[in-house]
Amino acid sequence: MNTVTFIKKQKAFYQTTTRTLFAVLITISGLLLFPSCESGPAAEDVVIKFFALAGQNKDEEAVKLLTTDLQKDLKQQSDYTSALSTVINKITENRARFEFVDSDQRGDEGAVDCLLTLPDTKEPVKKRIKVVYEEDAGWRIPSQ
Repeated sequence: MNTVTFIKKQKAFYQTTTRTLFAVLITISGLLLFPSCESGPAAEDVVIKFFALAGQNKDEEAVKLLTTDLQKDLKQQSDYTSALSTVINKITENRARFEFVDSDQRGDEGAVDCLLTLPDTKEPVKKRIKVVYEEDAGWRIPSQ
């Protein structure tokens, strides 16, 4: 092996090592600066809101949870996209993971098909979240 080849291999090794160490350093400092925050709604509240949003839970308590701040937020939205993003934001702020699959909009109502994963579950669940517009009430999640 000649000297030039040896120097190139050494340089590549040090560059790779430096990048890896730098990435590890950034990750560790990020974890120290922004630790995982477990405060917030309990997992049961997330589950109740999740099933209420997906139209699977007929429980009065779940409906009450939704009608408080989420329904207020929905009424203030001007169009389908902002109404739907309000619902998605509410899901994700409760530590559930949202993955878009498909959407469908017809006039004054629309729905989004998505994969939702709750903090306590490993497998995503495919759900359809629907919002409708009413002249006097504005955007809302219809009762199923």
